Amino acid sequence: GMGEAKWRFWMTLYDAFTSEFYWGAIWSLSESGLQIAQPIFLYYILKWFKNTDENYENGIIFSLALVLGSFLQVIIHHQLFYQTMRAGWCARMGCISLIHEKVLSSSYSSRLTHSNGKVINMTSTDVLRFDQSFIFL
Repeated sequence: GMGEAKWRFWMTLYDAFTSEFYWGAIWSLSESGLQIAQPIFLYYILKWFKNTDENYENGIIFSLALVLGSFLQVIIHHQLFYQTMRAGWCARMGCISLIHEKVLSSSYSSRLTHSNGKVINMTSTDVLRFDQSFIFL
């Protein structure tokens, strides 16, 4: 299972970014709903073109719904990525701060066991994954 320290770390991140997680879920569900609705609107537009007896206003309404849905999807998609990337940036900065604090408060003998390259690698590559992972949580 997950160790106690790892569990506390992940729960701390969750507590710090709870609203970002929920807003990300709302944006993601909204984007998914619009992605599902667009082919449905397109179906009704094509059906309207095929049936010449149908009302002219129906075609305009379905066309406007398709355009509006596409426009809203673009806006929602960018909000989703901005908010989640921003949360990832903040999580990355917080983790880098924790690593630096841990290194600076460690004893001289424990610093000898870990090279500077290992610490730099942790802060530059391992923590970078927060930027990329928050988008898909």
